[in-house]
Amino acid sequence: MKIEDIKRKISASCKMASGQIEQEIYMVIDSCLNEYYGEFKPEEYIRTGKLLHSMVHKSASSNSGFTIDVYFDSGLLDYENGVMPLKNGGYGWATWGAEEVLDTAMHGSHGGYVGGTAIWDESMSELGDIIALVVSKLKAAGLPVH
Repeated sequence: MKIEDIKRKISASCKMASGQIEQEIYMVIDSCLNEYYGEFKPEEYIRTGKLLHSMVHKSASSNSGFTIDVYFDSGLLDYENGVMPLKNGGYGWATWGAEEVLDTAMHGSHGGYVGGTAIWDESMSELGDIIALVVSKLKAAGLPVH
């Protein structure tokens, strides 16, 4: 086998493994995200659903290696602030932006009112050692990782 054939085989195996890693991480976080959205119906504020649709996940390759990205894009969380109508017919003052929403949701609070699924904390707990996950997927793809 020529060196170019070996490089192609390694690259194909890494691409397959990185796709599996990205998908597994995404599925665990997405499960916690959907659990979070399903467990509470806010009365105090109007839920926009922006957080539900702000998760980005992708794997890519380049000449220097492979990357896996799974994250919440705060740029997609463009909340209006100021006087806002409330569900009960009154008005309130909205002051939260992307940082506050991400912080409370990732650590288990619905708008600062009620505790709930800690999207990030529980996801990372369920996934455990990410390096071990990467190693196991690379080994499963046939790469002799030690």
